[in-house]
Amino acid sequence: EKLGETVLESMRVAWVSVRDAKDPSYANVVIKGANLPCTLEKFYNFFLSDSSLHSVADFKGTSQSDSAIKTSPWSPLSDRDAFSFDRAVRYVHPASAPMAPPSAAAANEQRY
Repeated sequence: EKLGETVLESMRVAWVSVRDAKDPSYANVVIKGANLPCTLEKFYNFFLSDSSLHSVADFKGTSQSDSAIKTSPWSPLSDRDAFSFDRAVRYVHPASAPMAPPSAAAANEQRY
């Protein structure tokens, strides 16, 4: 998959520039000091890529009982930023509130 390899290489180059910046542009640290036993490429392929082994659709369907899950492909936020992508996830979520319909359409946007 040539496009996937190009995206991964762009992400790697962008990540190295952010990681090695003297004044990083990110302000929040969510996890510090955790070692993941995989490479960035493996993590991307397992969880984030359009054809990931453990996709968001699998998670939402299995863990959250969502249905009719549609995930758009990742697309760059701009031509000048090789590190920022987004995609839309649309699904039907079950509802259990009294006097509510049994399910409702929902959507969220993922960005990295």
